[in-house]
Amino acid sequence: AAEGPLLLVLEDAHWLDALSHELLETLVRVSAALPVCFVLAYRPPHNLQAVHVDGLAENQEHFTRITLSQLTTHETEGLIRAKLGQLFPERMGALPQALVSELNARAEGNPFYIEELLNYLHDRDISPYDGDALKLLDLPSSLHALILSRMDRLSESQQIILKSASIIGRTFRVNWLHGYYPALGAAEQVKADLEELSQLDLTPLDSLEPELAYLFKHIITREVAYESLPYATRARLHAQLAQYVEATVSAVSGLGSESMGTERYLDLLAFHYGLSGNTDKKREYFRKAGEAAQETFANQAALAYYDHLLPLLTTLGDQMSIHARRGAVYELLGQYAEAEAAQRAVLELAEAAGDRAAAADAQLALGKICRLRGEYAAALDWLRQAQAGWAALEKPAGLGQALSELGAVYWRQGEYARAARYLEEALIWAQQACDRHIQALVLKEAGNVAYLSSDYAWDDQTMEEV
Repeated sequence: AAEGPLLLVLEDAHWLDALSHELLETLVRVSAALPVCFVLAYRPPHNLQAVHVDGLAENQEHFTRITLSQLTTHETEGLIRAKLGQLFPERMGALPQALVSELNARAEGNPFYIEELLNYLHDRDISPYDGDALKLLDLPSSLHALILSRMDRLSESQQIILKSASIIGRTFRVNWLHGYYPALGAAEQVKADLEELSQLDLTPLDSLEPELAYLFKHIITREVAYESLPYATRARLHAQLAQYVEATVSAVSGLGSESMGTERYLDLLAFHYGLSGNTDKKREYFRKAGEAAQETFANQAALAYYDHLLPLLTTLGDQMSIHARRGAVYELLGQYAEAEAAQRAVLELAEAAGDRAAAADAQLALGKICRLRGEYAAALDWLRQAQAGWAALEKPAGLGQALSELGAVYWRQGEYARAARYLEEALIWAQQACDRHIQALVLKEAGNVAYLSSDYAWDDQTMEEV
């Protein structure tokens, strides 16, 4: 943008996952004063994800919505003329009126249906200018049936390629396709079939470098190929693909051209194992992807992974750990009701398991949530329970945190002397625990108390220690 105006076009934006949506939102925000234009193409907001995209766009100062309705009769004729010029260049300019009338009636302004129906006729060597042949032809009644009809005309190997490629996604690398599903046969035959599918405008070439890749021309084509697979077969193929990727990208660094980076690696495996029947791998990668997202503050993505993970967990310890992580994310987002519900779930499980340390952790978290809400009486109650729990367990780090939080509550109530006493005791326990992180937190709170008490010399000293 420093060199000139920049245009960024995102197609099918209704498919954005939570992490990509957060990235887009950040890019839009930080480029508000730059000569950058974002064009988002997405389906009408009939589903929650599309509404989310719509909301992002509407909140921007320079937002303009262009609603694309169905094609008019005049626009339909223009599209038909352009497509016929591509398929039948020798008849350029002429419009078969019988076909135009038929497409106007059937397509109802859907451009993809029009394109696919003309491709359908071309595949069967039927001239759109032959009115008698068109009258005898039983045309597919829906877009789904039309795409299936085109697929049925393909060779068996080409149909298998389309279906196995649909597991990877709209865009697919040839080496991944052949690598995860070697039953496709020789690599040369696979490439020949893909070239034929590209000529048929089903999966055109996407890129030659750095790796040969193709893509489904329209997402609906990929959906039809995917949905034609039985559920059990889909699950098995997702597992095969994930196993292939896991073996190929066996380490996060030093992977050459296969390197995708930690986040993309984990997200990809979590997605495909998540659609497989391998419960152990689902647990492993939902957890890893969730933790990675949480560490990079991709909060919505982290919550989504944890929500997928929770029903798969069988031990109380694992369940407590993930509820606690969810609570921490919700707290960071300022969604205190959800954070409280998550920490109460931890406390309930901890009491059922007889885990006093986990219970004290949950009580500490609940006390902090109440403090953040300004509910100081409830905060003190939870924090005193946590203090008692850590004292009984003789855990200095836990005691340091509980006492620090108690001090934070008192100084917010204006009881600076009482707050200072709690913070001094908290610092002793934190030092005994040799926990520098807790010491820093305690000193920060102590500095606030000193500043509010106008004890500036002590404030300077504590800030230097922090």
